[in-house]
Amino acid sequence: ATSVRLNWQGRTGSTYTVFWRTGTSGTWDPVATTTATTLERTGLAPGTTYQWRVGTRCGTTPAQTLRTLCPAPTA
Repeated sequence: ATSVRLNWQGRTGSTYTVFWRTGTSGTWDPVATTTATTLERTGLAPGTTYQWRVGTRCGTTPAQTLRTLCPAPTA
């Protein structure tokens, strides 16, 4: 498939940062910051393994610099 739709449970008013990486190791890169509990990504390469992670803001840590994730919502 060349697209994915991610859904997770969350709380109204929360801000989420969605991270991804290709393969099973390496750096988690942020791909979106959203208040929604769903995200659709297109343009994925067929035959490539992608991993996804969703985190919430931890206190005053800006979402764009979030690297160590808070406990993630249920994915």
